[in-house]
Amino acid sequence: MELKTAPTSANWTQYSESFQVPANAKTMIVFHLISAVGWLTTDDYSLIKINPKGFNRPLISLTFDDGWEDNTLTALPMLKNYGFKSTYFFATTYLENSPSTGPINVSGPSAVKTIFNEGHEIGSHSVTHPDLTILNANQLSYELTHSKEYLESLVGAGNVKSFASPFGAYNDAAIAAIKNLYQSHRTTDEGYNSDENFDPYRLKVQNMQSTTPLSQFQSWIDQTIKDRSWLILLYHRVASGGLGQWDTLQSDFQNQLDVIKNSGVTVKTINQALSELTPQINH
Repeated sequence: MELKTAPTSANWTQYSESFQVPANAKTMIVFHLISAVGWLTTDDYSLIKINPKGFNRPLISLTFDDGWEDNTLTALPMLKNYGFKSTYFFATTYLENSPSTGPINVSGPSAVKTIFNEGHEIGSHSVTHPDLTILNANQLSYELTHSKEYLESLVGAGNVKSFASPFGAYNDAAIAAIKNLYQSHRTTDEGYNSDENFDPYRLKVQNMQSTTPLSQFQSWIDQTIKDRSWLILLYHRVASGGLGQWDTLQSDFQNQLDVIKNSGVTVKTINQALSELTPQINH
């Protein structure tokens, strides 16, 4: 799992983070990644065991990035069969260059409207899917503002409240800009969202890959039930073949939905989950 980014500092600065490990974990390795030219000096490490303070109940959110056409034919009907509502994050350049009307299998504006009208949440994934950390202020503003404005032209003003950063890349400047426009920011940082580490602008996930075994998926559900935390699952493309690293086989997706259904854990969109959990935060 990824811990939060430590900001640059000319003086000693205290850094702390909470995270969860599997109950049967025996060892743990923590390492530093320096993302730019520079150096790092650290001292006075400590590790304190805590018992996570759970929410009133565990929650699960299903999220989909990019706006893959396949998902309207694969994931969307399956979610409907289970009665699950999810959050779709769209990079809008692909929508604006699509036909305005057409069948649901075209991930154009008509698909966005259909998805929203079926009770799913529409979120922004920028305009052109760039690395937000290398943009200047004007470019960053455009990616965040225009994507929101365009999506809300399809689903109604005030209905696009959640943002997901492309590639999971963000920094302090990006977060500050996101806060001006959105109620939340979903990352690709791995972990669970609990009272101890709750930050609506750094929501953690478990990343779905084509190689994710069902046993690991089950362990994520078991952990969130045990800790009464909020588990956000990050999917990209759900398809029957030709899978890339971040895709999910349709039959595997079916099995994963079965696990969620059998667990009895409530599934909510990002915005719905935030509305329930925010009043429970004690810090």
